[in-house]
Amino acid sequence: MEQIIIVGHPDPSDPIYNNNYDPGAAPSGNHERHEHDEGPRHYNTEPDDIGGPGVFFPTTEARTVHITSTAHASVRFDPNADRLVTQSLLTGFNSIIDSVNNITSINISATTNGHDAKSNHGVGNAVDINYANGVHIGTTGEGLALATVLENAAKANDNIRFVEGPMGNFVRTTPGGEWRPSGDLGPSQNTHVHFEVFPKR
Repeated sequence: MEQIIIVGHPDPSDPIYNNNYDPGAAPSGNHERHEHDEGPRHYNTEPDDIGGPGVFFPTTEARTVHITSTAHASVRFDPNADRLVTQSLLTGFNSIIDSVNNITSINISATTNGHDAKSNHGVGNAVDINYANGVHIGTTGEGLALATVLENAAKANDNIRFVEGPMGNFVRTTPGGEWRPSGDLGPSQNTHVHFEVFPKR
């Protein structure tokens, strides 16, 4: 399997990388940085090897749709986050959000924005949620409870490949397959719930 490794360079001015980060602050366009910016990114050219976080899987699917409010939850976005995504991601997102009755509003901090074009976010197969019911995703209290609900709902969806958040990080190799724990991604995993779909081949 051929892999190209590119080392990412996080922006040190982003509050997530210094002591000024406030997880309870209102959404902004740049206060959330993501796991793909924190270290080496592996571009995987062998689609049968579905790896963990930071591994990019090309897809044959174009970015053609926007995420919108669902039957059960209103959806808002951080500035510049309302971008085109794949139909697979939209279908997965709608299924996940509509499967949880106690979440009525969602804020999305990232779709393709803030990520390399050659990443699972960049191709439109991943989304980051930083607020649910007006509460910032976090490691304690209601923020953790809502993160746990979202992560469990994502794990129950057969087409979700990787889940990241305060409850933990999980990856699987086949749609509907067994989940296994994935590595810790540092402080950014505690500020949002990330999930991504398997790529179309």
